[in-house]
Amino acid sequence: MTPSFKNPSMHDVMTNFWTPNSADTTANIMPGFGATTEIINGDVECRSNNDTDGSANRYVFFSQFLGDFGLHGGDVAGMGCAQYWSGFPHGGAHFSEPQYFVKKWGDSGKCNVVEYETPYNIYVEGDYKRCVCDVWENGDASCQFEYDGTDQNDGGQSEDELVSPDEDQDDDQVESD
Repeated sequence: MTPSFKNPSMHDVMTNFWTPNSADTTANIMPGFGATTEIINGDVECRSNNDTDGSANRYVFFSQFLGDFGLHGGDVAGMGCAQYWSGFPHGGAHFSEPQYFVKKWGDSGKCNVVEYETPYNIYVEGDYKRCVCDVWENGDASCQFEYDGTDQNDGGQSEDELVSPDEDQDDDQVESD
């Protein structure tokens, strides 16, 4: 599901969120199942004049799987990758979508979305919080990040657990008679 810096995500390819731009078409990149083979194992399976056995089997099985559901896989030309692929080019469509977080200078405690690669990916749950905590604080242990509804809940913590620990001290005290 998560794209790498050099490839779009398989999810984006299969749902047509990724569509080739002129840099992609110049490099003979086309939409279809073959793009997922490039993402998975392109260096091994997509750099010859013929599909490897693994690549050919993958699209045969995919077509059979679709047939089991009464679906058609689309244009056969997009199923393989051997003759069409030289890797996703720099400047391709997936590079034009901001997909990483970086420190937002001049706006304390916030991170910005950018097109270049950073350790914080918009597709990874909790990475906005990690960006804020790592670049504005000293990591998670000292982070005073408050949940405001703009970031996804981070790995099972409740919204109350994401507020500053100093804010709710009165709730923990038991009243005495």
